[in-house]
Order: sequence, then structure tokens, then C-alpha cells
Amino acid sequence: MVIVHSISLVSIFMFAIYNLIILYTYSKSLLQHSFYFILYLCALETAPYLLLYKYIMLSKAY
Repeated sequence: MVIVHSISLVSIFMFAIYNLIILYTYSKSLLQHSFYFILYLCALETAPYLLLYKYIMLSKAY
């Protein structure tokens, strides 16, 4: 169980670093199209974390 948690923490950290690199690389075009960037953050970045959190909380209940 501890190995699973450490692997998930490492994968979340790597995903966050990847996103920071992408944000830095495309920052100029993201500022020009801010609506699409906000839509992207809500739909593709935040939603999977919320679903994962919900799954973990439901699995702890059983």
C-alpha cells in the first residue's frame, strides 16, 4: 500500500513539472487566448484530479 502511494505521489509530481514546462514554453500564446486556457485548465487538468480524489475517498469508506 505504501508503494502505491509513493508511486502516485511521484507521478503527480512529474505531471506537475511537465505542466509547468508547458506553461513556460507557451506563455505568450496562452495570454492571447486566455479563455481557451481557462477552459483547458478546468476540463483537462482539474477534473481528473477531482475524480481521482473522489475515487480514493470512496475506496477508503469501504
